[in-house]
Amino acid sequence: MNDTDMNRTIRTGDARRQEAGHDARQQARREARKKKILDHSLFLYVVDHLNSRGSYRGLSLPDAPYRPYSGGQEDVMLTNVLVQQDDVQQASRIYLLLRSWMQHPEARTERELYRLVATSPMALFFQPLASLLRREKLPYTLLDLAQEWLYTASDREVLKFVYLLCGLIGLRQIRTVFSRNFYDDLFTLARCEEFTLYLCLACRLSDEAPQEDLWKVARHTSQWGRVLVTSLLEYDTPRKKEWLFRHSDNADSVLWLDEQGFLIEQCGLLQILSRPSLNEADYAKAGNLVLGYITSLLPRQGVPAEMMPSAPSPDVIKPPAVHVPLEPLLTQLLRHARTHCRHPEDLTFLNMLRMALESLSEQGTWSELSPNRCEEFMAQCDALLYAKDRKAEILQALHTRKRLPEKLLNLAQDLNIDIWDEVMAYVKTHPQNMAGLHYLIYGITGPDLERRSSLFLDFFQRHLKPYMRQKELCFHLNAFLATAFGKGIPILAAFLTATDSGQRSGAAIVLRHWPPRCLDAELQQALRQALALPNDPETREMLQTLLSGKYEPFPLPDDEPFEEDADEDGPDDEPGEEAAGEDGGSPILH
Repeated sequence: MNDTDMNRTIRTGDARRQEAGHDARQQARREARKKKILDHSLFLYVVDHLNSRGSYRGLSLPDAPYRPYSGGQEDVMLTNVLVQQDDVQQASRIYLLLRSWMQHPEARTERELYRLVATSPMALFFQPLASLLRREKLPYTLLDLAQEWLYTASDREVLKFVYLLCGLIGLRQIRTVFSRNFYDDLFTLARCEEFTLYLCLACRLSDEAPQEDLWKVARHTSQWGRVLVTSLLEYDTPRKKEWLFRHSDNADSVLWLDEQGFLIEQCGLLQILSRPSLNEADYAKAGNLVLGYITSLLPRQGVPAEMMPSAPSPDVIKPPAVHVPLEPLLTQLLRHARTHCRHPEDLTFLNMLRMALESLSEQGTWSELSPNRCEEFMAQCDALLYAKDRKAEILQALHTRKRLPEKLLNLAQDLNIDIWDEVMAYVKTHPQNMAGLHYLIYGITGPDLERRSSLFLDFFQRHLKPYMRQKELCFHLNAFLATAFGKGIPILAAFLTATDSGQRSGAAIVLRHWPPRCLDAELQQALRQALALPNDPETREMLQTLLSGKYEPFPLPDDEPFEEDADEDGPDDEPGEEAAGEDGGSPILH
């Protein structure tokens, strides 16, 4: 080999080594990019955080760690939000961009589509987009996009969009033709209840409810996810009916009124109630179902807030409408009630049932229950409620329990049993008992208002620092002080000078209900200090108005205008009486 050939060989070897090094670097970069994508994959995050039973652990998703895990409630609430014109335009942009990608699947268009979808709440856009895309002939490549995004997307709205695409193409088509693994992973992801609603919607779009796969989801969810899935399941065996009854009152107290008739029919509740006896747990479950069904019959605007939690819009998803005979259910339920009223706490449900029947009677819903039978059932409830001296029972229970049972306070409130002084004595030795404190606030009414308000406000002031950290407690106190002119001034002064801007705003709202003559020197000083702190524009304006002393007080909670010669202790109807049923009363199915 001559020198020329030798040099050519050396140069060729160098080039090959450089090319190999370049390929290695390219491969390393691809692997690093792949690892980065997978490290941010929400799908893999959910799979990694399934517990030993296969259920999601309920952690906040990493794309928005500041948002607590809501078990699907956030999206359920969003389905009831009225779509605005801007939302329609956003849905149209997504549709047009997706159609552009379907015609020319370029990487740039895909990136733009991802960014747009990631910032679009699918709870609002799912139905409008489904309506638009149903008109299109969807290419098979759309499943490739859906599959890639399922495994690599780092934003929750993109994963919800994947369910939309899969629902439009058809779950059966995905399972039988495209990829069984991809299909299975759609159901695995739905164990995180952030996505269960969208699996249900995809089933509706596909006109398919694959029972075996949906049962797996139902057994591994516990909040809104389970509630929504149960409306798609078939209960064709005694074992499945028993499962439905056992899980009809979800662990996290989720109530979907529209589903109550369906649940009662499918679980065979009348047959269960016809048994000679029921244990405590089964009696409670049966009672909750009947109570929920009666509530579902009432006009929604007349139902208390705690009896009507957020539910998905009927336009989005709705269970089968089922009417069940109410009279035989109540007859059997009240038969069991006679053996389940041994303790005061057991009466809480019975009182709620009585109130629900009264509402049914007032609405004149005679197609469900005749007037005479409704009165008879209410009389049976009354006979059990007032069979004994309930005040003596409640007081005995209060003195013998290590903790103050909230159910007892709710019962005393509902039956108008006055135990305010006894609860005040208890709270003095247990100052962190929030249930007792709420009860005391809403019990400051009637002819004993002066003494009670003085006792409670003095006690609150002695524990001011820890109580100021309890936002709900301060909210309830502010509701009372708004009509208690001239009372709690040191407390309001402390609220005004707090570092928490929300507390300053709350105190300012309270004082805007007071006449200017009630703002003494201590409050004037506190208002000036509050004005020097950072405040939102609305709070700042209120503070300036209060300092000027030239304003008309806000109307009182009963919407009556304030009169300058009104009694300073507030109107006869204290706001706590109405609020107690809403905030202090017992939630219907909790």
